[in-house]
Amino acid sequence: MSRSPSSNSTTGPRHRALRRPRRLAAVGLGTVTALIGAGLAVHSASAATITKGTGYNFGSGYSAINGSFTAVTANWIQPTAICAGGNQQTGFWVGLSGSGTIAQTGTAANCNGTTPDYYSWWEMYPAAGVPMTVKTQPGDHMHASVTYKGNNVFTLTLANVTQGWTRTETETQASSGGTPTSANVIVEANSDTGAAGSSGNVTDFGSVSFGGATANGQNLGNFDLWTGNLQDMKGVQEDSISSLISGRGFTATWLSTG
Repeated sequence: MSRSPSSNSTTGPRHRALRRPRRLAAVGLGTVTALIGAGLAVHSASAATITKGTGYNFGSGYSAINGSFTAVTANWIQPTAICAGGNQQTGFWVGLSGSGTIAQTGTAANCNGTTPDYYSWWEMYPAAGVPMTVKTQPGDHMHASVTYKGNNVFTLTLANVTQGWTRTETETQASSGGTPTSANVIVEANSDTGAAGSSGNVTDFGSVSFGGATANGQNLGNFDLWTGNLQDMKGVQEDSISSLISGRGFTATWLSTG
């Protein structure tokens, strides 16, 4: 298990092809500090308490927290990677997290120089992520869900409605984390050392809108929430997350590679 991002360390093994992610490993600790860097601001919302991440955030979006979660789902349209040079990698996913557990599935929009690279994947952290061989392209309508079956068994399902395929994995988590304590709908960026002059790692994905976000079959907004924007270790904000719409949807808008 890697350290929390507040320790200013890059984290985790390679979990998607050709990238070393800003790993959400610390989510497995089952606390909101799993998702954020330094600093917290808490305020009340109509249906829940929202904890806002500030400082170094390796993931952005919304997570239902402070509970027991056995299911999470969301929809999105695969964004286009705008590739002007350099290597940038960004993932879009849903997952369940708990002590020693991150079960997640989603898509990637990467840049290898000026060449975009799109694919779908699933992962049972701390094992490496597994890219899927099915086709994923910009504009594809994606539907993802992760379900906890008990006894450390998870079912991960990703469907590409546009391409007409569905892939389901039933996997056993190596650690005995018990029932997950957060349900996540996340944009995740690659690792960033924060060194002066280092290249940014967040793909220019334009924007991506998530809809139908639920946890335990209810609107995500019915639960206590964490939310945050991508921000690198140099303090550069890399995307902007909208307010939660009808408790089920939000948009992430790219700002900077970092």
